[in-house]
Amino acid sequence: MRWLLAALCGGALACGDSVGPGATSGPVRVEPAATAYTPGASVSLTITNLSPEKLTYSACSYHLERQARGGDWHIVYQEEDPCPAVLEYLEPFATRQTSVTLPHDAAIAPHRARFPRIGVRRGDEEAFILAEQIGEGFLIQP
Repeated sequence: MRWLLAALCGGALACGDSVGPGATSGPVRVEPAATAYTPGASVSLTITNLSPEKLTYSACSYHLERQARGGDWHIVYQEEDPCPAVLEYLEPFATRQTSVTLPHDAAIAPHRARFPRIGVRRGDEEAFILAEQIGEGFLIQP
C-alpha cells in the first residue's frame, strides 16, 4: 500500500517530497456505511484519523480501487476535478463523514475508496507525508 501511495504521489499528483523512503503518517481508516452499492450510487464514508497528528485532505480528491483476483488493488477511477485548493482538516483521533459518487459504468466487483492526498506536513521544508489508509471495501453489484 505504501508503495502505491508513494507512486501516485511521485507521479501525476505532484505531491512534493516525502520524509525518507516509505515515510507515512496515520493510519487513517476509510470505511463505507454499507457493504454493497450499485453503479452511480453515492457511497457514504467514515474517515477516522487513528493518529495523534492533525491531517489534511480534500474530500473531492479521491480514487476508486478495484480488487483483482490475486487480491491486489488497482486504481480504476480517479475524480477528474480534484479541487486541490479545498483542504479539510482531520484532528487527531477524530472522525468525519463524507461521500463519493460511483461512476455509472463501474464494474461489478469489490472496490474501495481512497484519498491520495491525505497526510501531514512536517518540518521546516514543508515535506508532505502521506497517511497509510486502511479499512474495508464494498461490493458494486447490479
